[in-house]
Amino acid sequence: MNIGQAITLLQAKANELPTGYDTEIRVSMCDGEGIEMTRVLEIDHMATVSRETGQATELFAVIQGHPHNDDHAFRAKGIAHQADEYLHRWSAEGHEPDGHS
Repeated sequence: MNIGQAITLLQAKANELPTGYDTEIRVSMCDGEGIEMTRVLEIDHMATVSRETGQATELFAVIQGHPHNDDHAFRAKGIAHQADEYLHRWSAEGHEPDGHS
């Protein structure tokens, strides 16, 4: 994705939402087990540098979230993890699979 594509997608989403361009943005990252979400963002650029020449081989924009700086950030665990916790609590309470104790 490039910057133009990201701007186009954000503009389209703003047009769909009742608060438009005033709508809050949250960034989330999924690690396969859960989602970490934050409102604190930094936008910058980075480069990949060749070890042989020392020259930049790739330049790109970076959107970096900092959930540790955000009082409202949260980490949501994936649904499989939630199911495991539910089953553990359910079995610890002595319930049988048919719903009877």
